[in-house]
Amino acid sequence: MNWISEASSEEDAFLLKDQVPIHEWLAIVTLSFLLILYASYSYFYEPLPSIIQEGLPYVTVYLEGGVVSPGFFTAKRDTTLSELLSEIRCKEGVQWERLSLDRVLVDQEQIYIPYKKSK
Repeated sequence: MNWISEASSEEDAFLLKDQVPIHEWLAIVTLSFLLILYASYSYFYEPLPSIIQEGLPYVTVYLEGGVVSPGFFTAKRDTTLSELLSEIRCKEGVQWERLSLDRVLVDQEQIYIPYKKSK
């Protein structure tokens, strides 16, 4: 379809030749919306690839049990449990023999520190 032939004057022909038919605009808008929707889903709902997680310089672990202040702790990657426990206050009665102190911490790990409750 020739858009210029439908114009009544030369000025109208100039305006009509730059217009895009409505069905093409709908296709462009729909594809744009789907692209934005997919990008949003990928960004907010998919976990980070393990290659990115391994590149992070810190790990976060949750300690509970024989620690004075249970909660989340952040340490440098390749930190051992003994290195982390040396930096925080532990309760009396921690059963050190039940812990594997020289193991490396894993990101998002929850660790229970066993201890005997004092009476």
